[in-house]
Amino acid sequence: METLFLEPYTILLIAGFIGFFMAFGIGANDVANSMGTSVGSRAITIKQAIIIAAIFEFLGAFLAGGEVTSTIRKGIVDPELYADQTNIFVIGMLSALLAGGTWLYLASLRGWPVSTTHTIVGSIVGFVLITKGVDAVSWGKVGNIAMSWVTSPLFSATLAFGLYISAKKLILDRSNPGEAAINYIPFYSFLVAVVISLVTARKGLKHVGVEFTDNEVYLFIVIFSLMILNIYTQDEVSADWNVSVNGDEVTISIVEFNNFTVGLDGHWHYILNDEEYVAVHDINDVVISGLQEGEHTLYIWLVDHMHNALDPPVEETITFVINTGLSSSDNKIHDMMVYPNPVDGNYVTILSPVEGLKEIQVFTVTGRKVMDTAINGNTLDVSSFNSGFYMLKVTINGQSKISKLVVR
Repeated sequence: METLFLEPYTILLIAGFIGFFMAFGIGANDVANSMGTSVGSRAITIKQAIIIAAIFEFLGAFLAGGEVTSTIRKGIVDPELYADQTNIFVIGMLSALLAGGTWLYLASLRGWPVSTTHTIVGSIVGFVLITKGVDAVSWGKVGNIAMSWVTSPLFSATLAFGLYISAKKLILDRSNPGEAAINYIPFYSFLVAVVISLVTARKGLKHVGVEFTDNEVYLFIVIFSLMILNIYTQDEVSADWNVSVNGDEVTISIVEFNNFTVGLDGHWHYILNDEEYVAVHDINDVVISGLQEGEHTLYIWLVDHMHNALDPPVEETITFVINTGLSSSDNKIHDMMVYPNPVDGNYVTILSPVEGLKEIQVFTVTGRKVMDTAINGNTLDVSSFNSGFYMLKVTINGQSKISKLVVR
């Protein structure tokens, strides 16, 4: 066997540096390709894209990259051809890696989206042509790789077209796209999980010493995909607050939180009369004193730990009146309750200690009035409403309360 031209550890160190350079080019170009649409649509930030890529590009290479690595390593040229020329083979492969990294770096500087596969395959073919000639290249394998450069864009375009049409029909064209997205996105995520788990179980895990039987593969796919589906189909978060007035002060109380724990999942904010918001990090009552007489508006909403409003929003707007000359019975309107809320059927019940004709106004979250009516009883027909979030204003004897209304 030919003596190596350098110590093995030195060669390994050089290969590591060149490999890092190649990986830098892949990150600058391929990650930009895969994350460009998400960042461009502002679904995620650049920082989030880098974090996601750092984790999942590594997992993809580790769990599903074995087949491609095998093709690059010995599919383009048979290493046995260099059994007596180890130094040439080592130098040639290092040269191909360096050439590929250099091209990716230059293309990234110019903003050209190029293929890593094109780059490294072309580099290895060039090295083999120089050292062994045309006949040494496995042209059949290279032809299959080149064919994928044609079929991949066509297949991707067809699949993207089908996905967009389905999303347009099921989500974008609906009267309430946000609600439709909540209903259908879990199923799109389920399909993605099926593909990822299939590739990982069939091709990837065997390269890290884990091999499944066919039945184990199917079981792995089902378990993983259902786990992802379960994450996206968690019960809807909802919240309800109550406001009670006593003289010149108001007390904000939490009636209930569903599928949300203050401190663990986030906290809640409130704004009084469009002033600066106040963050509340516990479930204790909040008392605001020294309010001036007149009508006040309180806007309350749930946020995550980064102070971002939940999506879809969980919020409530409450209007109340401060009048130190009023008797306690004049404020009973604020004890009004609307149930069930969220509503799954066609009717909601409005109960209030204040008797009289109930003047009803219902608005969308954008402020568009969708109902203006009056009822003598306690039952309000909401069968004509689309699924979504609404603001319900009830006025009895000149006293008003605004409450959220969620229609499923």
